Formats: sequence, structure tokens, C-alpha cells
Amino acid sequence: MTNKGKVFNSVIYLAVGLLSRKIITLIFFTIITYAYNLKFVGSYFLLISFSGFLSYCLDFGLATYLERESSQDITKIARIFRETVILKCSLFIFILLFTFFGSFIFSYRFAWPILLLMLITSLFDALSTSCYSVLRVSYKMQYEAFGMVFGRILMLLMGIVCATFKLDLFYVMFATFLNSIYIFCYGLIKVKKFVPLNLTFSKLSLLIDFKLKIFPIFASSLFSKLLFIDIFILSLNYSDEIIGIISIPITFIRGIQFIPLAIMTAVFPALSFFYIESKDKMSKLFDRSFHNLSLFILPYATGLVCLSHELIYLVFGSEHLKSVAPMKLLALSIVPFFFNQVMGISLTACTKEFLQMKILIFCSVIHLTLSIIFIPIYGYYGICISYLASQWTSFFFLMYFMIKEIDSSTISNLKLKTLKVLSASFVIAVTITQIHLNVFIEIAISIVLYTILIGCLLGFENKRFNFNSAYGEWGRFLKKIIIPLINSKNIL
Repeated sequence: MTNKGKVFNSVIYLAVGLLSRKIITLIFFTIITYAYNLKFVGSYFLLISFSGFLSYCLDFGLATYLERESSQDITKIARIFRETVILKCSLFIFILLFTFFGSFIFSYRFAWPILLLMLITSLFDALSTSCYSVLRVSYKMQYEAFGMVFGRILMLLMGIVCATFKLDLFYVMFATFLNSIYIFCYGLIKVKKFVPLNLTFSKLSLLIDFKLKIFPIFASSLFSKLLFIDIFILSLNYSDEIIGIISIPITFIRGIQFIPLAIMTAVFPALSFFYIESKDKMSKLFDRSFHNLSLFILPYATGLVCLSHELIYLVFGSEHLKSVAPMKLLALSIVPFFFNQVMGISLTACTKEFLQMKILIFCSVIHLTLSIIFIPIYGYYGICISYLASQWTSFFFLMYFMIKEIDSSTISNLKLKTLKVLSASFVIAVTITQIHLNVFIEIAISIVLYTILIGCLLGFENKRFNFNSAYGEWGRFLKKIIIPLINSKNIL
């Protein structure tokens, strides 16, 4: 199979794995929400948010660095993997000491065994990213998909036990720990199978690249982790019950954030190549990536705003309806988030990673400033305000600089197509607000109506209907997804 085929199939496996993981996580979170009160849910969400942020800090962009450098020179893969593992373990010791001396922040909320379990979970999560970066370079993303799915299944089973017997917070956190340690062990076994590794200590030569290569990666990706920091700021000013309220909409929002990342992972090598070889082809690829994501995210965000009340009532019950308002606000942020991923990765492909880093750092400062000001006053509404402001600010800055890299005719065409998608989404919103049926029936009607509308709007060109313009892109994409899955062999 060609490298192109390997990359596409690997990304499909990864996308399916990420989708399955999100679904299982939502089921797990729903079970915990039903079984326990809001205060308990808020405590658990605070723990996993802090664990996720610590995991990100421990990784420090090293997994992405490993993937990029090893792709350019496969002979470096063992050395870079060894050095990233050593550096992450060293950072963990530092964080462990820091947490010990700063334990007064959480000591009044959580016992030390729970805090220690959270820290160990974050370490395994950080080490797992290095393992699966090695597998990505080797076009073995199917193992990452299986690892994350089976790890989540273990977590779900433990969560069912906890909910059935009403076990305390330590055991619910232990369910998350089971997921992390399984993913790490499974990934390490697969890495040792395909890549000869020597984990003996040696000089950390990657520190030479820290300033120019590693830190920009870390700084740029920090922008996507700001919700973790918001939860921490909220915890300093409000009770765990308030955290429980905002945890529901954040779970919904995070549930689809993998989609643009998976798609742009697939097209990034082509964008980088076309930037050098053919600016026209790069413009067309950017146009297709942006447009295809708009076909999904604009109606999804519209539906989430209109159906927030029904969805939360259906999934979590009437006692969690306080989450409706923040859900509606955060739904408006996922539109710029999707487009920011497309434009940010495209700028990186155009060798503008330092420009992207400056934009995201500036927007991160705006976000943190607004969070510090508004969260103590408005609680979880402050999170919504700061996240909306930073995401849309980033969108306009990235769009301003991205336009300079794309030809004007592509931009004009993209604006017209996005306007058509937005019009169809608006019709869907009006329809949902006017009909009062079962939520599943409303969703089904909306999907059918949207498909017809978007086909009509995109299909008419020069007063004639072009079926290929209306539905051809979707058909080709689904064909590329279905055929590799049908032809795939047993890879367990």
C-alpha cells in the first residue's frame, strides 16, 4: 500500500477510535451524573480537568516533536522516544514536589490518596502520547484506536460498578486510572514490537531544539487547553456543585473537538507539499477542508443551541437544567474552534508556525485576563464569556493572515459556499423552534431537511443544477472511508 493509502487508512482508524472513545466517555459521564449528586460530579470533573492539564504540561509538546522529527528521519525515533520518556518522568518528579508544597489548594477538597492517583494518571497519559506518536510515524494508528477504545471500556465497566454500589470518589477516579494505565501498557507493548528501543539513560540532546522547535509547539497548543485552567479558577471561587453544572456542556463541546484535528492530520502533509510545489492546489485543498468542516459544524452548533434544553433533559434529567444556558453559549464557540484548527494547521504548513504561536499566545492572554476578571463575578458564565471572546478573536486574526496565503478567487468562492451552509443552518434553526415533537423526530427532520437544502443551494450553478457539486464530495468521502474498513484485516 502506498504511503498515501497508509496515512488515509490510519487516520480513518484513529477517527473511528476517537469517536468511539467520546461515545463511551459520554455514557460513563452520564452514568456517574445519574448515580451521584452535582457536588460529587463537580469534584470528579475538577480532578480529571486538573489531571488533563498536568498531562499536557508533562508532555510539553514532546509527542508532536517526536512525531515530526521521526517522520523526517526515521533513524531518530528510538533516541527521541527514549529522551522524551526520561524528560517527562523528570518533569513528573518536579510536579509531584510542587503539588506536595502547594497541596493547600486542594487539601480541603480531596484526600491525599485521590490526589496521588490523579497525578499518576496524568503521568501515564503523558507517556502514552509518546508511545502512540511512535506508532503514528510507523503508520500503526489502528493500535492507538484499539488502545483508547478498550481502555475506555475498562473505565466504563468500573464506572458501572461504582454507580451500582455508590462507591466513593477514589474508586471513580480509579476507573479513570485504569483507562490510562491500560492505554500506556498496550501502547508500550506495540511500540516494543515494531521499534527497537533502548531506554538506558543518556544525554538529552533534544534540549538543543527546546527553544526553536519544542516550546513553540507547546505554546501553540496551550490555547486548546484553556478550559482546564478555567475550571481551576472556578474551583477557587465556587463550590463543586457549580463545577458540576458547567461540566455537562464542556463534556458535550469536547466530544466533537477531535473531528477537525483528525481531518487536518490527514491533509497536513499534502498542504505542506503543495505550499512548495503548487499554491493553486494548496488553495483548493484548504477550500475543501474548510468547506467540508463547515458542512458539519454550522448545523451542529445551530442544533445544539436550539435543542440544548431537550438534550440535557433527555440525557441527564430535569435536575441538571441549569446547564442549558452555558450549553447554548459554549455551542457558539465550537464554530470558530473548528475553523481555527483548519487555519492554524494551514499556517504551519505555510511555515508560519511562529506567527500562529504569537496569535495564540495573544489570544490566550486575553482569555486568561477575562477569566480572572469574570469568573469570580459571574461563575461559569465567566468561562463562557472568556472562551467565546478568545476563540472568535483567534478566528479573525488567523483568517486575516490566512487570506494572504490563499488566492482571492478561492476566498470569494469559499465565502459564497459558507454563506449557503449558514443559510441552510438558519432554516434548520427556525424549523426546530417552530415544531414541538419528540427530540429524535426533530433531529431526524432537521437532518433530512438540511441535506435537501444544502444540496439545492450548492448544486445550482449558472441557473443549472449540478449534482456533483451538491452531493459528489460527500459520496467520494464516504467511499474512501467505507472501502478501507471493509477491506481491513484482523489487526488485534
